[in-house]
Amino acid sequence: MTVGARPAQGPEHGSNGPAADISTRAVIWRLRLSRLGSNVILPLVMVVTGAIAAVNHGPIRVYWSLGSFVALFLNGLISYNKDRTGAAIRDAVIRIRTDLATALNDTGQPLVVALGNVTATDSIVDAQRELAVLIDKSVSLAQTELARSSSSKTRAAFYCIEGDHLVRKTYRGWSGANAPRREFIQGRSEHDNEVIRFVHGENALLVEDLENFPPPHFEDFRGRSYKSFVSIPVRAGSKCFGLLTADSDRAYALTVVERGFLILIAGALGAGVAHVEAIEAKASGDGTIQ
Repeated sequence: MTVGARPAQGPEHGSNGPAADISTRAVIWRLRLSRLGSNVILPLVMVVTGAIAAVNHGPIRVYWSLGSFVALFLNGLISYNKDRTGAAIRDAVIRIRTDLATALNDTGQPLVVALGNVTATDSIVDAQRELAVLIDKSVSLAQTELARSSSSKTRAAFYCIEGDHLVRKTYRGWSGANAPRREFIQGRSEHDNEVIRFVHGENALLVEDLENFPPPHFEDFRGRSYKSFVSIPVRAGSKCFGLLTADSDRAYALTVVERGFLILIAGALGAGVAHVEAIEAKASGDGTIQ
């Protein structure tokens, strides 16, 4: 599980992968073609065939009149199919909105409770205990809620800044999954340097297809257990505390929707860490221990 300086350049897809994206594009093109046919082509054909039929006699007039009738029939058929396609799209939009609302509720409510428990105390011991719960809840939610509508498997991890190191504090993964790497060390490799530079920035990173659209610094991107990932710096204000990251065993399983969820989780996590550090700094400054 790792990050880079900027997102890989590739097509954006939905949470069900390329097949869902191709299906959506096909529906859109069918709608466009049906509009072109019903609004332009077929009315023009009916006008032309009707005009030609009006100036002819005998069998020729019958043939052109028949052509006008066929065009009218096709126009009605296209309008019927267009209505059915529109209804299918409306149903899909409703399902997507429902899924988003459910995911936001499942993610937001536990985070708000855990963050509230952290900020409700001025005791160092209590705050540190509640922060550990918030960290565990954040990573667990990232692992269970991201890509929930797909059949992919997801891991999530939180890394904390310790000097010039980035050290993994906790992670969650599916049964049998390998653990994400334990640490990133400044100066050990260009890859480690890139991750640490990213952590001190403000941009989120989404790589939807690692094997086909890897970040520039990935020299060994093939053969990894994950095929897509999202990484978010954990920060509050101008101060950075670490990295929250999630990956999946399938390309395009993680999308801009999952990136948004992870930004939400990372924001709550950063606020909790900042509160605990403020309590520790205050206690250190006045020499008291709570």
